[in-house]
Amino acid sequence: MSKHHFLYSNPEDVQVSSQKVLQFIENLELAQLEPHGLIMVRHSRIFCEGFWQPFSPALIHGMQSLSKTYTATAIGLVIADNLLSLDTKITELFPDYCKYIADPQMYEITIRHLLTMSVGFSGISDFEGDWIENFFSSHIIHKPGTHFDYNSVCSTLLGAIVQKITGMKLQQYLSSRLCPRIGLDKDSMKWLCLSDGLEIGGSGLYTTMYNNLALALLYLYGGSVNGERILTEEYVSSATTRQIDNGNFSDDLTSGYGFQMWMCSHKNAYRMDGAMGQFAIMLPDEDMVILYTGTLKNGEGDKRFFQILWDFVNHAFIDKNEITDEKSVDLLRNRVAHLALPMPKSNGIVYQTFKGIYHITEGLLHIEPLTGGIMQSYYPPHPLDGLEISFDVDECRLTLISGDYNTVIYAGMDGISRFNRVHYSPYPVEKLLCSAFFLDSSSIEFHFRWVETCFSFILQMELSDNDLLIRKKYPIISPEPSDNLYAKAERI
Repeated sequence: MSKHHFLYSNPEDVQVSSQKVLQFIENLELAQLEPHGLIMVRHSRIFCEGFWQPFSPALIHGMQSLSKTYTATAIGLVIADNLLSLDTKITELFPDYCKYIADPQMYEITIRHLLTMSVGFSGISDFEGDWIENFFSSHIIHKPGTHFDYNSVCSTLLGAIVQKITGMKLQQYLSSRLCPRIGLDKDSMKWLCLSDGLEIGGSGLYTTMYNNLALALLYLYGGSVNGERILTEEYVSSATTRQIDNGNFSDDLTSGYGFQMWMCSHKNAYRMDGAMGQFAIMLPDEDMVILYTGTLKNGEGDKRFFQILWDFVNHAFIDKNEITDEKSVDLLRNRVAHLALPMPKSNGIVYQTFKGIYHITEGLLHIEPLTGGIMQSYYPPHPLDGLEISFDVDECRLTLISGDYNTVIYAGMDGISRFNRVHYSPYPVEKLLCSAFFLDSSSIEFHFRWVETCFSFILQMELSDNDLLIRKKYPIISPEPSDNLYAKAERI
């Protein structure tokens, strides 16, 4: 959805303190959570919107498990069309797979169990081979509907069910049945698909924060948009309230689960949630939505983010008669206009000793946009056979050699990342920023950032005689490089 579809206002116009919003942004940065984008909405008006360069409103962004809510919405649409019910059993939908059933409890699994992650498996089947066959042949440890076990296979099966019933894949079905009705931009929705062409409904969506906002508002306002009923009230009510326990209610990760949505520790709040900090948080009591993308360290980063968030929410609101703090409004406006992640390093030094062609002799060196390895089990990496390093003024030319096909990546050495278009099928992204600098005469560091994802990584290359020793690290997730070699290359 384009930003121009939404109304804008100052925070004070919707009884929110500009000073508290400014403090919220500063706290995010001080916590080193690597924010990418932030949109805050109250009373259907955007009162804060900011993107940390190199991220921008026009870019799609990998949503990880936030994808699950889009998939669940497709199921809600099918239910609204009376083509399915929450109590429909999956064995009725896939009768040809019943011959693979190893546990009679499989006949009890319903759409509701898929939506609430309560099918009862102790270990969910992977996406390799005929994964629907793997699903049906799995053993069930817990009675369906009684035990929460978070996974992405249940969500992707929901996408397969949409296709089975409607004859359309998720992308096509959402584009025709949802996008025009609530203002979603279908051209800003891209999916990572399985080898059989089915979208990975549990984690494969790349889209914009504006699309997330349109979907969030659909749920916040009970399933209707502009007077048109899109989802049934019953479905929305169930989706956005606790349907199954997932812990001891001690924090935002254990406060319950609805239909492919998490409940929050804050009263009546719920959220779409994707790994590493892809959030759309709905606060119905405050008539507010907070959307965020970034790169969090899962677990520790999530908890820190929610500490900062709830501290803001608990102190954000002002009386409608309170005089607007024009100074804070101006400070906030200026602050969000100049948001940026730290620039890459530059020391102006170039050592030509690294120049040459190298053949990979150990390890698997690859540059794909695997977000923290989440997709690695679905698609194995495309390992490189070798690489070539050469230098120009303020720039390194890194040629990736794979079979008879070479890919050239330019890395800025002047403190400015270079923009590259690199596509690895089947990933629906291609925008890669790269920079490099020398640590010393025998060590160079390359920084790679796929700006359509939350994924970035660093390769440290050490030259030892004719060998290039390569180590890998993730700036947010694991800041220190592993002592183990990621790959080794020999100069030809």
